[in-house]
Amino acid sequence: MKQKNIVALGVIGVGIIAAAVTGYQARNLGTSSSVAKSQIPSDAVTATGEAQGLGGPVKVEVIANADKIFSINVTDASGETPNIGTLAVDQLPASIFEANSLAVDSVSGATITSTAIKNAAAQAIESAGFDPANFGFVKEEKKETAAVNTSEIPADAVTASAEAQGLGGPVKVEITATADTIYNLVATGDSETPGIGTMALEQLPGDIIAKNSISVDAVSGATVTSDAIKEAAKKALESAGFDPAAYKEENKAAGGAAADIPDDAVTASAEAQGLGGPVKVEITATADKIYNLVATGDSETPGIGTMALEQLPGDIIAKNSISVDAVSGATVTSDAIKEAAKKALESAGFDPAAYK
Repeated sequence: MKQKNIVALGVIGVGIIAAAVTGYQARNLGTSSSVAKSQIPSDAVTATGEAQGLGGPVKVEVIANADKIFSINVTDASGETPNIGTLAVDQLPASIFEANSLAVDSVSGATITSTAIKNAAAQAIESAGFDPANFGFVKEEKKETAAVNTSEIPADAVTASAEAQGLGGPVKVEITATADTIYNLVATGDSETPGIGTMALEQLPGDIIAKNSISVDAVSGATVTSDAIKEAAKKALESAGFDPAAYKEENKAAGGAAADIPDDAVTASAEAQGLGGPVKVEITATADKIYNLVATGDSETPGIGTMALEQLPGDIIAKNSISVDAVSGATVTSDAIKEAAKKALESAGFDPAAYK
């Protein structure tokens, strides 16, 4: 009898531990936002949807009728970044439920996961036979991004286009260049993953122009789309009669090569608070032109905050302005870079608003 009691206690103990673990996992996944079951009308439909997050699929269950969301719950987001993407999982369903709308702000620093939750909820509503537009959802249209080099485009520049296979379909690139300088690049891709592939369409053109090279790092999490942009750019340059290998950062007047920086340029530095710690910026500029910018932050989130550290300086140089879009999914680090750049310009005696 004593042995049986010990076994029974062991089974109970295992059950308690399993329940605790299950409960913990459920809490990490976020709680359902819903009305009482008695308040859900007979015409309400339960449906599920799925969309791509930063680390994998995000699944959502919705109970709704044509004009009201009665319940919304994230049922799977196992691939999202702890304490970043999971913030969206914890917070966004309640925002959507309370507003009865998918047109709510993304959770700061978790744009990709937030977008995935909204896209999955829209898919669920649509599969239930209702129109997501009734809940403020606007389907993401074709992405078309132009990153314009502020240097004057010379008369001998050639514009050419080409395409390459992306993750969901063809990615098209239109590029304007001379034999050694890339002046403009436009990337489009109707079928790339919203919030991930589209992030590459938005960001990579600026990187290519800033570095005057198609040999740039892929956008984290969007390698296939990034590679398609670079391959299409390579084909376009070749079709224009140029050698893609001839493009190097030191060739470009706007890229900040030391030989091109005028004597009256000033180098200044400053820092601002990022997500994990201070973000430091060193900037070289004159009163109306930014020639170089370096951003560092040892404590920013690998693959997310570090993506902003790598990409945003190129965007700022290419557009000659600190008023650039934040890197998707890395809003806090992006804002820190821009704030530090603003402080650095002010410390150099320049007006940040003068850069256009």
